[in-house]
Amino acid sequence: MTSGTPLSAFEHDPLPESTTHFRLLHILRGEFGQHVECEISAWPINDAPSYYAISYTWGDPADSTEITVNGKPLVVRRNCQYVLQQAFATKASHYYWVDAICIDQTSIQERGHQVGIMGEIYSRAKHVFACVGPHADESEYLMATVDQRQPFLGTVHKWGQSTPFYDVIDMRHSSFYNPFSEHARRQIRCLLTMHTSEGLRVSKAWIAFMQRPYFTRVWVLQELYLATRVSYCCGTDVQPGECFRALDSLLEYWMRRHSTPLSTKLTGCREWILRRCTRVDKLSHGAWQSLLRDFRVLEPSRSCLRLAVSARKQSLDNTLKQISHFHCLDDRDNLYGILSLVEWPHGRRPAPDYNKDNFAVAAHTFSLWYEEGIYESPISQCYNLFKLFHVTLECASLRDAIALRSSIVPQASPRVHDNHDSQIPKIHHIWRGVQISHHSGISEFVGGQSQDKLSPCYMEQEQNERFVRIRVGSAYTVCAPADTRVGDWCLLVRWDHTAHECYGVILRESPEHIYIVVGPAFVEYGDDNHGDYQYDLVIRSLLLFMGMWDAEDMMVLLWNMSQFQRHKASDEEIQRFVNTRICGWKDSTYFKREIEE
Repeated sequence: MTSGTPLSAFEHDPLPESTTHFRLLHILRGEFGQHVECEISAWPINDAPSYYAISYTWGDPADSTEITVNGKPLVVRRNCQYVLQQAFATKASHYYWVDAICIDQTSIQERGHQVGIMGEIYSRAKHVFACVGPHADESEYLMATVDQRQPFLGTVHKWGQSTPFYDVIDMRHSSFYNPFSEHARRQIRCLLTMHTSEGLRVSKAWIAFMQRPYFTRVWVLQELYLATRVSYCCGTDVQPGECFRALDSLLEYWMRRHSTPLSTKLTGCREWILRRCTRVDKLSHGAWQSLLRDFRVLEPSRSCLRLAVSARKQSLDNTLKQISHFHCLDDRDNLYGILSLVEWPHGRRPAPDYNKDNFAVAAHTFSLWYEEGIYESPISQCYNLFKLFHVTLECASLRDAIALRSSIVPQASPRVHDNHDSQIPKIHHIWRGVQISHHSGISEFVGGQSQDKLSPCYMEQEQNERFVRIRVGSAYTVCAPADTRVGDWCLLVRWDHTAHECYGVILRESPEHIYIVVGPAFVEYGDDNHGDYQYDLVIRSLLLFMGMWDAEDMMVLLWNMSQFQRHKASDEEIQRFVNTRICGWKDSTYFKREIEE
């Protein structure tokens, strides 16, 4: 190579087997302000040398720089360079694992395989550095305080380990199960630990620290949970993770105590001491209340601290609720980023597959969520998953699923691999319905005289070729598929209680007494503005049916409903909606009659 010839960019050599091997970095040079040079090598995960794993935020893709790996240049984001410099400054380990470099991000297959063994990578690491970035907003003072108070914070952590909910992701009970709750001696010791003005300064610095982007990243939850031991790195300072968890509890109690109005009734000598410890003027009292409000807003981020000291798996339902407050660069990582954090129902841990798009991953998540046995509305969960995974028509799998069910596609579908005997779990959801009669009135004899009685459900006599209208009681007209027949069943359910949306399905009983789906329907309210009241009256009189839903069928139907503007719909739009098939393949969704006791 002649002088001045530019070096070719670094490229990863393929791993011997990307499900059992991984790469480690050795940082040769990495002083702050200097160029970073590294060596990278592949190892079997079961026979790797001691290493530290680095947890951090990737940062702005436009803010990049260049490092050297195996003698060749590699462009990385500025945050990646900074964490390598932090690690080099500690001299803590010969080898480090950094996902942005140790995984070939250009290989979808390797990326999926390495994400699949991420749990092993982090749990086998001797230590995890949680790198939150450079110093800012009095973080130097905060880290110095943690260092100075380490013995007491270690004691608080021991108290916390015997306190309920100290190590769970769910923050709802945090203020009720604090290590200081119901322990007056601990409370006094807490309040005597630092002067009020010092506590106010530490609290402000703590809130600013927890507002960093690091604590809003989905991957952080799993990375901290899996760690054998965690240390938080800020600038050149490194402090143990258990001290941060203890400080969170300490400051939570401190802020709640100082924001308590002085007029609160107190009794006993200990309460007198507590009052003396928290005597503040009106101005600082207001500042404490403001801090406490800011502190509570940060509860999702503070769950990271809990997981760093936790040894228990989390439920999928609770984890999904928590990560709605977090972010990831790839929406699919809302599932793949929690694989090792969740106790998967029946051991059905999903395998990462980045060939799937957002809708396919959301549908898979929906099935897994239901298997967990959560007794909440699957309809609400569908909408939550649409939002969490940012499902749009840009998802090819969603477009394909919609096209498959379109009324212009022949009924003979290539997807015939499933039926109602499939072992794939179904989503159970209760509906109520009534059978469609021949006509609106039937005669019965009362007191020797013939009287007309309104049939609860009948088809209107005047129909068009596009769809039919069905009358249910005196409150509703239901628009149904064109091939709806007398003897079919009309089922209703309210999909969205806030928007008062009421939809339905039309069923037809099979010889095996399984109710197959004819198609969707929707309710046209009358002009009397009593739709909700009439709905409640009608729905109580209908028979119960249990829907056995395929996850994709329900999600596609819900998507179609969310896009259908029934109040402004033309006849053509109504036709398109009600004549769309629900089932993606033969009997993938079906119903059974329920016997009411």
